[in-house]
Amino acid sequence: MVSWLLVLSSVLAGGHAAATPKPNGSCKCTLHLNGRHLLVTFIDGSNDTCPPINTTAGETPGTCTLGTNPSYAVSALSSLDVATTIKFAKAHNVRLVIKDTGHDILGRSTGYGSLEVWVRNLRTGLSFQAKYSSTCKTDPWTGAAITVGGGYTFDDVYKVAKANNVVVVGGGTRLSAP
Repeated sequence: MVSWLLVLSSVLAGGHAAATPKPNGSCKCTLHLNGRHLLVTFIDGSNDTCPPINTTAGETPGTCTLGTNPSYAVSALSSLDVATTIKFAKAHNVRLVIKDTGHDILGRSTGYGSLEVWVRNLRTGLSFQAKYSSTCKTDPWTGAAITVGGGYTFDDVYKVAKANNVVVVGGGTRLSAP
């Protein structure tokens, strides 16, 4: 029996990668983390597969797990990679998750044993229109608009907005995906 991973790899341009957890033993990072635990938004421990260590207490990095992270990821380099992966997951009954720049606060970019489509490198286009024309007849908007393809962050969108003297309301961080 041929594994679903080998079948998928044979049809993708972007390839795949097995997810491997790595412990974070960086003293600089650990000291930074230890000093920030009081901030309610700093760390979300719901998927703490490699917990931070307290070097001042003599702790050493332990064993890391994948937790709820996908087992395999496809780095999509084209819309064909995305379509192929979606069709493959459906045909083989493999849970599929989609990830752009980081995580989805609702958990839709995670799933133990799943297959992830990573669209960060897709970058299919980012454009500004001074006068928007919708194909939807009930949409009254005719002002400025920015069309955002896959793989971009709000930081990318803000640069286009600034260059065109318009304002965009974004996410909680400029590095998140629109």
